[in-house]
Amino acid sequence: MDKLSKKRLRPIRDEVYSILRDDIIMGVYKPGDRLQEENLAENLGISRTPVREALRKLEIENLVDYYPHRGTVVSEIAVDELKELFLVRIFIEILINKKAAKNAEKKDIEMLRELLVKTEECSNSDEIIDFVTKFNNAVFRISNSEYLVNLNKSVRESIKRVVTSNALDDERRAAICREHSNIVDAFEDKDENLIKQYTIEHIQSSYMYFQKEPLELKDDILEL
Repeated sequence: MDKLSKKRLRPIRDEVYSILRDDIIMGVYKPGDRLQEENLAENLGISRTPVREALRKLEIENLVDYYPHRGTVVSEIAVDELKELFLVRIFIEILINKKAAKNAEKKDIEMLRELLVKTEECSNSDEIIDFVTKFNNAVFRISNSEYLVNLNKSVRESIKRVVTSNALDDERRAAICREHSNIVDAFEDKDENLIKQYTIEHIQSSYMYFQKEPLELKDDILEL
């Protein structure tokens, strides 16, 4: 962890919070890892106060837990909660993808395919996350479904640690690109049945990367 820049624009506590949050989401700190105020402050070249404030904010977000005789540790991922969030994500993203398919023009299809090529070609972690994010945001924009997109972003934020680790695994990233490519093909064909099938397959694969077993889909999802 690099020391904080003296040219920072935000308050120290916000910079520390942002650094620690990104490191947790990117898997630098894993569930169960201890985050010691003294060590973090020393590494960043600052006092312990902004570190303590940042850890409290992360605790509110359930990214860390505090134990009186153990200190602050990165929180475990609750499997039952994760399962529900992924089911909600399937439901919302089927609707978003169907709307995107109706609106997608030739230039949109070409742009999405170009983003997939760039995702496959890059190796830097930040670039990978950037291109995957750009692909998803492009689909959201094409769908022109602000309400559904905002709901989905809230769900995605809650499972960001899992989704990010998906994209940073080389084998899983290759699978993500294939799955996204299938969805883009279905966009081009305006095939709602395939959009539903490929969306479910993609999100199931993402969940199984973490949990090793598929989600049991509910009737309201299967009937979409």
